[in-house]
Amino acid sequence: MIRWVLICLLWLPLQGRAAIYDDMYQAIKNNDAVTVQDILQRGLDPDTSDKLGDSLIMTAIRDNDDAVAEVLLPVANLQHVNSLRETPLMLAAYFGKTELVKQMLDRGAAIDGAGNWSPLSYAAFNGHTAIVRLLLQRGARLEAASENGTTALMAAARNGHAEVVKLLLDYGANPLSVNMAGQNAVSFAMQHGNTDIAAMLQEAIRQRSATVVH
Repeated sequence: MIRWVLICLLWLPLQGRAAIYDDMYQAIKNNDAVTVQDILQRGLDPDTSDKLGDSLIMTAIRDNDDAVAEVLLPVANLQHVNSLRETPLMLAAYFGKTELVKQMLDRGAAIDGAGNWSPLSYAAFNGHTAIVRLLLQRGARLEAASENGTTALMAAARNGHAEVVKLLLDYGANPLSVNMAGQNAVSFAMQHGNTDIAAMLQEAIRQRSATVVH
């Protein structure tokens, strides 16, 4: 009898924790900032993670729940890294959350990420010019490369983001950089049919060569 009572006493808190987790993820899904705030005040860890390692704010960013992300921002660990080695800043950059990126940088988020891809490359990949500019203004490493050597310039050229390519070149990105497969920004652009970007990059290479000669 005593053993059964003890099991019940232990099981009830577990049930309660499971319920509060479910309530939180449902609130995030519904972009219900009021309920999220209420659950946080009830003591749920704001850095609770799902099976992929995404913290609550990362889940909110993925679900495009801006109001919830704003509530979680002041209490979230912005250095949190998920199983893909992504940080909250990287996801905010990828999904084009300009104001959220700014606030994260103001709170000391690691501007170059946690290895592998960088926030700059994530923003460049999806063509978020304002975020690319903001990251560069705040000191992001221009030539930060993924583990296979792909840079932000290559990512932008691959996906046809001419405005981002021009911005990166204006900041001094090297169009001659190659990744581990021997590809550079020009080859990425050509491979994906972005001939206008390829021409822009080739002109940048020509100007770079002329500067070296002189």
